[in-house]
Amino acid sequence: LRKTFGSMDPLNISLLLLVVANSATSWSYPVNSKPSTVQLDRRRIISSLLLPLVLAPISQSYAACLPGDESVDCIGFYKVPLNEISAYGNTPEDLEKVAPGMRWVPPQKSPKSYKEARKEMESLRAKLIALNDVILKGKLIEAGVEVLRIIPRVTLAGGLMIQTLAVAEFDTTNRSKYSDFGLRAIRMEAAYVELISKLNACDILLGQALRNELGSTIAAQIQILSELRDADTLWEELQDAIPIDYQPASTNTKQPTKVSKKDSFI
Repeated sequence: LRKTFGSMDPLNISLLLLVVANSATSWSYPVNSKPSTVQLDRRRIISSLLLPLVLAPISQSYAACLPGDESVDCIGFYKVPLNEISAYGNTPEDLEKVAPGMRWVPPQKSPKSYKEARKEMESLRAKLIALNDVILKGKLIEAGVEVLRIIPRVTLAGGLMIQTLAVAEFDTTNRSKYSDFGLRAIRMEAAYVELISKLNACDILLGQALRNELGSTIAAQIQILSELRDADTLWEELQDAIPIDYQPASTNTKQPTKVSKKDSFI
């Protein structure tokens, strides 16, 4: 090893050998697996973390991204959860102290009101539906970047709507009118959680497709489109639970204060 690698750092040598050993094993997608239930095994997780560290340029030497980062090299990689983003600071300098090398992007802003959140959710669903044509045309990078945009916005807008409806049930001035809002919020939450999961699955599959881990392009397209169909079905379930004519009485633009941080959906 000394003769082959010279003065190369021992840790880097170990990482390089591990990557080479892993690359000798097929990473093909299991024939009988379902995309919605696939979990990366330990070997593929280690590989996905080490490959950027060892083989990629310095500008891509991390395997995590902040939500809202629309860079191509974020497709299919770990995203910091929105409810943990405060730990990473609000400036590039703060981020550099906590996670050196991670790319900084401005924090995502929540919609200012229930009405704005609902309007954004309708717009986001239209973008999701449009992704079908993008994927059918083989434009997987374009689709991946769009999914990177959609996920944090759905998380914030959908979460705000659920919180608002959950609080409305306790409006004593309209208790009879809003009596079923708690149940509606529960229905929305169930669809919302699964929807976020499906969108993340699409992100992972797109990343795998771009790394040629899913076999042929056609095989990748079939799997990704299947996840998109499931996501749209869940989106429809979420929308069905939304009261058609509900408008919050308050003009306050802040998120509902009766929902504790512990119970927050985001």
